[in-house]
Amino acid sequence: MSTNENNIPDNKAGARLAEAIREIYLQATDEDKATAEAIVTNKELAVVSISGHVASVIASDYNGRNRPISIPRVGLYSNSMLAEGEWLDGEMKLFEDNTMADGQHRMIAMAMATLTNPDISFQFVVKPNIKRSQMYAIDSGKSRTLKDFIALDGYSHANMKAIIVSRTAPLLYELDYGSKLRNVTIKGRLDYVAENDDVLNASITVAKQCLFNIDTPVLTQAEIATGIFMLIMGGYDKKQIATYYQDLLTGNSTYEGSPQPAIYKLLKKQLEVKTRAGVLAPVTKLGTCIRGMFYTHQGKAIKKSEIPWNPKKDTFPTNRPVAELEAVA
Repeated sequence: MSTNENNIPDNKAGARLAEAIREIYLQATDEDKATAEAIVTNKELAVVSISGHVASVIASDYNGRNRPISIPRVGLYSNSMLAEGEWLDGEMKLFEDNTMADGQHRMIAMAMATLTNPDISFQFVVKPNIKRSQMYAIDSGKSRTLKDFIALDGYSHANMKAIIVSRTAPLLYELDYGSKLRNVTIKGRLDYVAENDDVLNASITVAKQCLFNIDTPVLTQAEIATGIFMLIMGGYDKKQIATYYQDLLTGNSTYEGSPQPAIYKLLKKQLEVKTRAGVLAPVTKLGTCIRGMFYTHQGKAIKKSEIPWNPKKDTFPTNRPVAELEAVA
């Protein structure tokens, strides 16, 4: 989901919400802004009274990297505040840089409630100095996803990176160490993003370029980027990878007997599958594309029996070119 700088969805409903918050924010006095600043910069646990106008300042000026705003949740909170006359879930957490770690929905709901009751005010427990790594544990019982945490840590393309990391981390570990990776924590996956962010960005960019002028792609951008990431990590040249996927997406042959047309035919048939039983798992499509690159790099043909890759009969195809394999042999 695309969002603006305050994590509000970039759609019509989001635009209306942003406009309403802006209207309330413009009504905030200098005293309201000073109160908001004092609340977020205080480094001690505190119980404070927050008005709707102060909440609008906190939501607008002190809400940095966070998960996308859920407009229905804002409405639910706001209606509850107005109906009950009290708010039992009054808590806000602040990162060390004074931006909100948790509580953005509550602050926006408080601001929206001001439109109905300008004098609305509730007490909140404010917990400062939250480290970003602490949020992984604090949120373990909530609905934040890996995508949310990647965005919280300030990385671009959070959704795409969450998909790539979830699919490739266990596979790359197994290829390198020969054993399966189990129970990867959110923190471990985020470390993986931090260590490989440049490669992730390159993979996403190349995948987007490969899809240019393709009307009916047989692979999604996420599927292409995942394969590209695996191949870059294995030691393949980015230009070679891009050429391979461009041919794969159009069914073109790189040379006589190259794997791309056969794999393209398989993937195109997948677009017509109507039953779940006939759908190839993402890892099966990924393994088939990886194997195709391995043969293409050597200028070899691929056997019909090797398409698609069969995870029940074979280990995951190597993501390394022959030269890389010989170098570590």
